[in-house]
Amino acid sequence: MLEAEGLLSEEFVDMVERNSDALDAMIVESRDNVFNYTALKALQNNYLLHSESSVLERPQHMFLRAALNVHGTDMDAVKECYNNLSLLKFTFASLTLFNSGSRSAQLSSCFLLPAEEPLEDFIGNTLPKIIKISRNGGGIGLGLHYIPAKGTKIQGVKRSGLIPVLKMLDAAMGLIERTGTNLPSALAVYLEPWHADVFDFVRLKTVKGSDANQALRLFYALWINDLFMERVENDEDWTLFCPSEVAQLVTLHGAAFQTAYELFEQQGLGKKTVRARDLWKEIVRSQIECGGPSILFKDAINRTNNDRHQGTITHSSPCTELIQYSSREETAVCTMASVVLPTFVKSDRTFDYPALESVVRHVVFSLNRALHRTRYPVYSSDRAASSNRAIGIGIQGLADAFALMAMPFDSDGAFDTNRRIAETIYYSAIDESCNLTKTFGVYPAFKHSPADEGWLQYDYWNTLPEEGRYDWASLRRKVSTGMCNSHVTAYMPTSGTSQFTQCTESFEPFPSLIYTPRDASGRVTTINKLLISYLCDVGMWNDATRDQILAEGGSIQNVNGLSDELKAIFKTSWEINPDVMVQMASDRAPFVCQSQSLSFHFSEPTMTIVVSAPELYQH
Repeated sequence: MLEAEGLLSEEFVDMVERNSDALDAMIVESRDNVFNYTALKALQNNYLLHSESSVLERPQHMFLRAALNVHGTDMDAVKECYNNLSLLKFTFASLTLFNSGSRSAQLSSCFLLPAEEPLEDFIGNTLPKIIKISRNGGGIGLGLHYIPAKGTKIQGVKRSGLIPVLKMLDAAMGLIERTGTNLPSALAVYLEPWHADVFDFVRLKTVKGSDANQALRLFYALWINDLFMERVENDEDWTLFCPSEVAQLVTLHGAAFQTAYELFEQQGLGKKTVRARDLWKEIVRSQIECGGPSILFKDAINRTNNDRHQGTITHSSPCTELIQYSSREETAVCTMASVVLPTFVKSDRTFDYPALESVVRHVVFSLNRALHRTRYPVYSSDRAASSNRAIGIGIQGLADAFALMAMPFDSDGAFDTNRRIAETIYYSAIDESCNLTKTFGVYPAFKHSPADEGWLQYDYWNTLPEEGRYDWASLRRKVSTGMCNSHVTAYMPTSGTSQFTQCTESFEPFPSLIYTPRDASGRVTTINKLLISYLCDVGMWNDATRDQILAEGGSIQNVNGLSDELKAIFKTSWEINPDVMVQMASDRAPFVCQSQSLSFHFSEPTMTIVVSAPELYQH
């Protein structure tokens, strides 16, 4: 580890030197043997410290570096953290792994910034924050609801609207020089559907959008209210406004939003009236063509969030999993990790819930330690982290766990296991967050929060946990006395770390049974290792079977000689009804205090198919 001394902070190097014997005794180098070629290439390219000419550490050193940076001189905690990481029971988010011990030491992944008006404040305050956060790989969610619409006159000046602001941000993202990491930062911009520039916003990445208006480095998301969806369903008109005249709409939700919106319509403040379904079809057309914009539901989010006492939540993160209140004074921030679910499947193909609970408790402790040891790039994020101490625990490898249990993704057993896993993670995380108040204290913004009144996440969902598994009544009493963290769960995508854990992302089904990553050494095609194991067990792993799987594009549904049971276990995301994903997300929702980054997979995503499935957007 000391070979990378020039990349590490002086404090970290000193800590390594003072504890070198204990650290050397922890390393189990044979654990590197679990990584195949593609996993090692992902680690080499994105995570391991390296100079211009050589890699300076092995995977085990990276895990130990992260554990040491998070837990400092508490060697018992360092060892426990290292063991959990190196045995792939959980992993920190990518930035925590890469930046641990470095001079930047930015361990938090995502930040939520509100856009500021007037434009001079945006350029003078918001843009510098974006640059500082992005320089070390942080992802940003930016609310743009207040930017005046094109053509609006303010103090005699005709405003040019959203597009120039977006192109400025797009150019900035291309110019930012990042320190050391190959991990890309991301900037997602959020807009409410009543903004008069919403059609231009939706078209920014589509063929229909003009080259002059395109800003391709950005990610786009819509912050949709229930009233809009009602008007889509009823085929009614929808009024577009300039936020300079109806700024109150940004900070209103639910019934209050609807009352104000309809009043502004009656007062004739609208810039344009369109059919709600025309805008909805434009949104769906863009999603079919380029996968965006993402959609989040403003009213549901503000109705079911532990930050609702602080104010209206106005936007989320690049991957939509973080749901926290953010303001000019406090840039919401989250430090994250994900549990690697296949690790908890036992040899008898049952799931080890007690082991999962134990690891989740350690993750809560580790993330709280990380909150205190990270260097925040801007003061407003330091302030938010101190006030709320939000952490986000997610999952990866749900499909792999089901396969190890010989359980089809769309089976009754999978539905039950999915819910139990979410329940275990949430209960363990909340309970441990309460326990840690003895160490870290109650988070400062706890007073008057829903948790202060004894609310638990499932209370918002008109559902009850499975009877007999956990003592929720005692937990409720415990929560009302104080928690260490405002939020504990967020089901994020895990596309980065899944490359070396060799699992499916988050809670997604297998996207394909063949994998062809592109890296510095070219294209290397591999077939799902769990499928190969099953095929070996039944004597079907041979050149002919391999060639058929490759010819079928990574599906086994038409491969000769395979049992119906095996085909059911290894359905890909294109072969599973999207309703299954919706129902599983709905079953997890009572135990996710932030959000879930959910994608739908349609093999033939026509306008008719997507628009005719409104139930997908009602959860």
